[in-house]
Amino acid sequence: MDENRVVLLGASNLALSLATAVETARAVRPGPNRFLVACGFGRSYGVKSRVMWRALPGIGQCGLWRQLDSASAPTFALITDIGNDILYGYDADTILSWVAECIVRLRQHDARIAITLLPAHSIGRLTPGRFRFVRSVLYPKGRVTLDEVIETVRRVNDGLGEMVGEHVAVMDHDADWYGFDPIHIRRRFRAEAYRRFMSAWVEEEDTAQHETVRISRWKLALARPEIRWIYGAGQHRIQPAATLPDGSTVSVY
Repeated sequence: MDENRVVLLGASNLALSLATAVETARAVRPGPNRFLVACGFGRSYGVKSRVMWRALPGIGQCGLWRQLDSASAPTFALITDIGNDILYGYDADTILSWVAECIVRLRQHDARIAITLLPAHSIGRLTPGRFRFVRSVLYPKGRVTLDEVIETVRRVNDGLGEMVGEHVAVMDHDADWYGFDPIHIRRRFRAEAYRRFMSAWVEEEDTAQHETVRISRWKLALARPEIRWIYGAGQHRIQPAATLPDGSTVSVY
């Protein structure tokens, strides 16, 4: 069986559910697969971001793209968790330009791409007090207002909707996937969410069902990225960071 490349781009949702995302991808596109992953709490698509003592490069600047360009293979990609940059104060046009650049680079490899909208319904239910609480916990240095966030989410979603193409699908969320936390999918809905997102990788006539093979969540949760900064000191890790029982590899950037 030919090896596929699976590119997963995201932030905290993807980091929290990376094992689920990999399991789902392996069921949708049976391996062995080469997973190229860029995710992490607070991850930005366009700039270096810091959460507490750890910093990561922007997704657009990380080593994933160098690895992607180094070889050719059937490629399937998920672009998700686009909202962090709103809380960092970037406008919709800037955020959309970063996403568009990822699409261009992926399409150079004929990738089939799924993009997820921002959960506007969940964010729209926030009260000002609840928003300030969530912002203080997740983005303590953030200064954007709830009204600014809602408007930017609307503009980003509108812009993402215009990116739909023959090999680019834009996928929505279910309001039920979210609880008090308006941006993180609840654990019990994560598998359902990734099955929906990755259904964009399957041709309509392909109705084959493949078994989901469970993997250790800790194996991926502890996988170190190619480069990160801890208290300002750079740390490097040769990739891939993990090898799965079927021979699939997971490289983290």
